Amino acid sequence: MQIQTKYHLSLILLFFSLGGMAQTGSFIELGVPHIGIPMGQFRKNTKAVAGGLGAGMLIRAFGKNSNIFIGPQYQWLRYGKIKQERPFGVEGMEEKLTITNNIYNWNAVFRYQNRTPETELNPYFEVIGGIKSIKNKVLSKNPWNSGPNDHGYRKTRFSDVAFNYGMGAGLNHLVVDDLLILGIGVQYLMGTKAKYVDESTVVVSPEAGSDYSFNVKESRTDQLLICFRVILDTSILKW
Repeated sequence: MQIQTKYHLSLILLFFSLGGMAQTGSFIELGVPHIGIPMGQFRKNTKAVAGGLGAGMLIRAFGKNSNIFIGPQYQWLRYGKIKQERPFGVEGMEEKLTITNNIYNWNAVFRYQNRTPETELNPYFEVIGGIKSIKNKVLSKNPWNSGPNDHGYRKTRFSDVAFNYGMGAGLNHLVVDDLLILGIGVQYLMGTKAKYVDESTVVVSPEAGSDYSFNVKESRTDQLLICFRVILDTSILKW
């Protein structure tokens, strides 16, 4: 019930905020999909290309004719879901591991876009800053995780937070006047250090009935993002 209430409240706030933004000529962006490529030490440690979705809102900063936009941007990226079986305890017994890795980016975007009614192709440049949350979930099943409430599974979660900062550029194509825009963009997000796990960090004890442990990795969390977007012009929402 509490989740449903928060959901409906979010929709109401979004509805009224869109009405206000429509007066200044603003946009809603939906990223379908986003592709995230780890860079530097993060790439060496994870070796996984991420896929996910994004969403954002951009408001003209200085009135209807301004080429400067500001707004929030959210991205969800899954950079791996690994399933594997490995020996556990005595000979002939195995443990099944499922490791899910997600990154959540919450950023503020400052964008310059030289858009005029006469042009269909509009390049842009943007500066980005915010935070990222890295969340890892390890689900294990073995003969010793067999209590009445866990159904043979044990769940372990890891999470850490890092700062994002970087730049981006892209090209938007006006498809329908005052309604629909399609875009593609690239962002390079430099991330500060964070701790995380993947399949190589899980260490299973060779002793029967013993627990497993983790060799947690730590590095910078730089990413190159390729973003495909469907953009709604909120001028159609004037009321």
